[in-house]
Amino acid sequence: MYTATALAGAAILSKAAEVAGIDHDMPTLARMAVDSGAHPIIGYMGAWAANTAANAVSRNPFGAVKAKFALAAVTAANFAVEGAQSLLVASPQYIDFMSQRNFPETAKDYAFALAGMGLYMFQQKRR
Repeated sequence: MYTATALAGAAILSKAAEVAGIDHDMPTLARMAVDSGAHPIIGYMGAWAANTAANAVSRNPFGAVKAKFALAAVTAANFAVEGAQSLLVASPQYIDFMSQRNFPETAKDYAFALAGMGLYMFQQKRR
């Protein structure tokens, strides 16, 4: 669970950088990573929940079953967070996260969540 703790720490630090405005002085790629800093932990924890559910359904689930559970859980978790953020944060950047104007940001956030899922699945494969 050290990875989850590190990802949670990275999420907190990226949000702190965003709130403090430090990310405005960063290069574009670094700023994009900081803006999506919370999404890898969403993906990681979604994959953990999916793995737990797959093990509850079957004591010996195939890797493909776990991957499908993980993909569904991460997609649901990511877009639930995006929807909650659009309701709680009064900013044009977040309000209509599915609009064509905000699509690149939403897709980037989803890619970061999938990266968190991939990290979890890779760690489970190695065990």
